[in-house]
Amino acid sequence: MSVIGVDLGNKRSFFSIVRGNDEKTKLGGECHDLLPARQAAGGGIPSTYFYSARRGELIAMDAESSRARPLANRLSLLKRHLNETTRLEDKEISINEVLKKVFEYGFRAALHELDAQYHESTNQVSLAYPVTYNAAQRKLLKELVESIDIDGQRLKVVGTIVEPAAAGLDYLAENGGTSSEKTVLVYDLGGGTFDVAIVTVYPMGRKRANGDIYYYDILQKNGIASLGGAEFDSRMQEIIIRKIGEKPTGHLLDILPNIVENAKIELSTSEETEPLILDPNGGYYDINVTRAEFEKATEDLVIQTVDQVRDMLGSNPNVDVILLTGGASQMPMIRQALVRAFPAYKDRIVAHRPSRAISYGAARYGVNEDYVQQRTIWDVGIGYVDSTRPDYRSYVDILIPAGTPIPCKKLNRAVTVRPTRFAATNVYEAKVVNPERYEVGRDFHKITSAILEFDKEVPKGTEIHDVLSIDEHNILRVISYDPTRQEETLVEATIEYNALK
Repeated sequence: MSVIGVDLGNKRSFFSIVRGNDEKTKLGGECHDLLPARQAAGGGIPSTYFYSARRGELIAMDAESSRARPLANRLSLLKRHLNETTRLEDKEISINEVLKKVFEYGFRAALHELDAQYHESTNQVSLAYPVTYNAAQRKLLKELVESIDIDGQRLKVVGTIVEPAAAGLDYLAENGGTSSEKTVLVYDLGGGTFDVAIVTVYPMGRKRANGDIYYYDILQKNGIASLGGAEFDSRMQEIIIRKIGEKPTGHLLDILPNIVENAKIELSTSEETEPLILDPNGGYYDINVTRAEFEKATEDLVIQTVDQVRDMLGSNPNVDVILLTGGASQMPMIRQALVRAFPAYKDRIVAHRPSRAISYGAARYGVNEDYVQQRTIWDVGIGYVDSTRPDYRSYVDILIPAGTPIPCKKLNRAVTVRPTRFAATNVYEAKVVNPERYEVGRDFHKITSAILEFDKEVPKGTEIHDVLSIDEHNILRVISYDPTRQEETLVEATIEYNALK
């Protein structure tokens, strides 16, 4: 039975299968879109939902048609808003339910293509998910998909894969079918999010001690959940509105998203564009937008992404390729900015199937990740002062070493080194392998802290308990308290912890 690989995008979604590949090595074969011809040519199925009391619900292409008005009632960027609700006119809208409906629409279209092209059917899904998703979000996304019933049969998620790994694996499988491992920095600028990850990929797989096969290790990951092609569209829209000199209303407001998208696409190959926009008198606005203008207006957005790449390359210098994926990564300024920032990679910055690599990689390499043991990548500990040294030098006591299975928890006992009313429990993560514990500034960076405040000054040598933990949802928690007065002194801090593999 075929497995449909799915890239459920914030702006566009893709569905695909791989036929004729080696079942053991995953190599060979051909990837095929499962998209209606119009959507295949137009860049995927819109991940858009619309509701109004007059029109009711409209999904995908219908939700982007002229009937879907007012524009404020259109919802997209759905993966950004998992578990949220919003209100459209008289109806409370669950984003989770909207996401299900968008997915079901796309999957039914994929099934129609699968039947028309190959006379097959399936209920099996291999699902790609954002690198910024924690375990709880990934589990929820899987549960939403598996709650979908199509003609009396529930969908079954038989594989999941993080989006940058899917893109990296598809790149290697497509370019020579190499069996050798590569370390790839995946720069994924999609419609709604920016993900960046350094992934070591194993195109022929590796076997774990329990017999499971895995195809990648994530060495480092990061991202900006609120930055994607939508933010670049917004800047282009601001330029156009400023040039026409009036706030768009009526028909112009309806078609403005298409004008913005077309202008952005044209600037990918031309130095300027002249958007065709009717004015209220039946003529046309005489405006043009240059590539230089657009690049200047979006420079800060590009810098944010480049800064994250710089941080990653600084601690992982042995990257073989920088791989550009996601529709928005096709803008010329992206590659230019990366070449300027990292000239040594000039000939190793590669654009690969920006819209389809994730779907194809999911179809080929998605595996059951439910029971994959997550482990920490870097040493994690708490900063203290060494009172035995005359210079009272700071150091990091490593409580959770690199490679520790998740979930984990560690209690540490410390004492104050001087009379005080405050005790700062600073959590540090290593930036290098085998860090020197006294080289705090060089080998570590602070990721969170909890400030313990006493009601009065306590003497030197007062005992403090620090508890550092990472739970099954990838939440790192630090708790600090005076063990003789735990309830009244306890403080804590939490963050989502991403340095896991």
